[in-house]
Amino acid sequence: MILQFVIPPIVLMVALTSVGVSIFGIITLTTALQYYIVVRILLCIIAFVPLVGLIMLLLLNSRPNKLLSENGYKVGFLCATKI
Repeated sequence: MILQFVIPPIVLMVALTSVGVSIFGIITLTTALQYYIVVRILLCIIAFVPLVGLIMLLLLNSRPNKLLSENGYKVGFLCATKI
């Protein structure tokens, strides 16, 4: 009986935390890549659309991976190491 009242706030906290971390990551990455502020805002809005947001994150991640590979780094799943 008690768990049915405890689970929704915990789920809400986890969901809001994941959205916040995602938005923070998008802003940090687009700032480092020197995107315009309008593009940053649009990408943050697009992140809320379920499948489109996932595809956007994959495409947004490909540019830094390409830049790192061109500059002599081996890009792995969790880190990039100098070759």
